[in-house]
Amino acid sequence: MQHDANELIKSIHSRTADERRLLAKMAETAPNLKPLLKPASSLLDSVEGFFLDPAILAEPRSNAELLRWLRNGEAELKRAIERREYVADLIKKFGTDAKVFF
Repeated sequence: MQHDANELIKSIHSRTADERRLLAKMAETAPNLKPLLKPASSLLDSVEGFFLDPAILAEPRSNAELLRWLRNGEAELKRAIERREYVADLIKKFGTDAKVFF
């Protein structure tokens, strides 16, 4: 099961990096919508800085507990992806020049 955890850690790292690249590209393409991307970026910060923190991953726990921990990190990553997709849908609907008013 440790192999499963290591593979999941690699997968989450890779997908998080991919999401960061997509967010950066989207922020460049539609700079007016950048404030709407901040929640996704914050969720990715949480994945990287909390769920994938080496010190936290090194804490003693069973393989099942580690996998449960990583699944929670995956859920956080999923929320970040959903947020980015929401903004992508706004861009499709309103274009890259759309503006956000607060």
